Amino acid sequence: RASELLQGAIQESRDIMNDLHPPLLEQHDIMPLIENDLRRLQQDIDYRVKSYADYPMTLPTGVEVALYRIFQEALMNIRRHAPTARNVIASLRCRHKIVSFQVQDDGPGFDVEAVAQDHRVGGIASMRRRAEAIGGSLEVTSIPGHGAKVIARIPVTDEHCKEAPPE
Repeated sequence: RASELLQGAIQESRDIMNDLHPPLLEQHDIMPLIENDLRRLQQDIDYRVKSYADYPMTLPTGVEVALYRIFQEALMNIRRHAPTARNVIASLRCRHKIVSFQVQDDGPGFDVEAVAQDHRVGGIASMRRRAEAIGGSLEVTSIPGHGAKVIARIPVTDEHCKEAPPE
């Protein structure tokens, strides 16, 4: 029994370490992780998924970790609260030294103001804290019956977000 408890504690410790800093972010940038999670969502629930990326430089690790955590929370909210959604889109762009990360679904939507009035610790509050912790902001928009959209905006330096040359 002690051996089983020890194995469980070791696995839980590893899970916590992975939650604090996903090891795959050291090997890849954020988009392969997002695309992998979207594929799993598509396999599990049969959503149609899309992802778009337009950022020419590597993002700081702290920004990638925060954005990935925001993404995971947004997906968890979609799984829990938007079972009728059929489409999920994630996009990452960098323009004018602002990284903009968006997750959108076409589920039932919700009343954003009512959720904001509920001061319990929850998904939106957690995503907002993550964005603000790295100097960014989080915007959630939704109309009941018309899906939801989460947008995180994070300022970065010139070295992390160079403008694409004009065509």
